[in-house]
Amino acid sequence: MGFLPSKDKFRALDFTNKKKLRALEEEKQQLQRELTLRANRQSQQANQAYINQQHEEARRKRERAQHNAKMRRLKEASPETLRSLRELIRTRYQLDVEIWNLRGVRRPDRCIAERKMEKADAVMEEILGMVAVWGDNADGLWDEDEWERVKEIRKRLMSEGKREWVGNPPWAERR
Repeated sequence: MGFLPSKDKFRALDFTNKKKLRALEEEKQQLQRELTLRANRQSQQANQAYINQQHEEARRKRERAQHNAKMRRLKEASPETLRSLRELIRTRYQLDVEIWNLRGVRRPDRCIAERKMEKADAVMEEILGMVAVWGDNADGLWDEDEWERVKEIRKRLMSEGKREWVGNPPWAERR
């Protein structure tokens, strides 16, 4: 009978096996909770990505509509468009004068001039965009005198000699 384990040994083995089984079940439950959390996180990320995509599409659509409306306004030969162009040209000229007056500015203060330079270049881009959109007089929006003036304005604005400040600061020139 020495080969057969005693009842105490069976009980001890049974208790150990139950502990191991309980530990395995707890580990299984923990893994299931982690998998559920991971799946929830992935679902939330997918939902957030979808929401972000929808917001981006809506933003692009809004910007496209604003751009189209702006292009329609620019193409129209209205007095408002011409006033807007005149104001933009004045703004650019004023910025040019201010930038040129800042040509001797000290290095730590150049950020002031650089901000004005960026603004002046943006204004010039808007001016050129406005004039480029006018196209020809095929739609008959201009009478003969106005059309000649428009062509002259466009010719002057599209010609060389307009300074792009950002790549060509005034302090780079020799005095």
